[in-house]
Amino acid sequence: MKISKATAEKWLVESLNRIYLPKVMKYQDRYQFNSSQIDALVSFAYNIGFIDQLTGYGTRSIALIESRMLLYNKAGGKTLNGLSRRRHAELKMFQGGKKLYDGAWPKLPSRGYFQLEDKGKEVEKLQMLLCWLDLFENDQIDGVYGPITEKAVKELQKLVKTTRNGKFGNKCLPWCKKYKK
Repeated sequence: MKISKATAEKWLVESLNRIYLPKVMKYQDRYQFNSSQIDALVSFAYNIGFIDQLTGYGTRSIALIESRMLLYNKAGGKTLNGLSRRRHAELKMFQGGKKLYDGAWPKLPSRGYFQLEDKGKEVEKLQMLLCWLDLFENDQIDGVYGPITEKAVKELQKLVKTTRNGKFGNKCLPWCKKYKK
């Protein structure tokens, strides 16, 4: 069966709302979660399957929940970098409404790359991707390709082993797509 991206996104939202949001909201009376905490915990529940252990079945404090989130980064007893990055991103979101990389690739402008002074949602997606790669701070996501974004892209270019010109384009994006898998 082949489905469109729009259908896949619709099914994901439906699944999050039908299955994972209720797993979080059953603790809402106890914790009075804000929207950022709810978003982070829904992401956590989607990835782990539940939040019952994390909350100690509603017995742990918010501070203790925060301190335990990063422990859920193992599979088969081994710490996995991808799970560690995901837990860090969820913790940042839980703590202050930070944006979480959702796996959407930035669409390059017609010239084929982003550069200084570019602005908009696609630059914001790039910044979230750079956060996911631990090259950019979440609280700096603003949708503006400024000197901080350029510096992060140069660090990425160093990893990719390409010219360090600070422009994000066709040499970096394919590497990111492979890295994510």
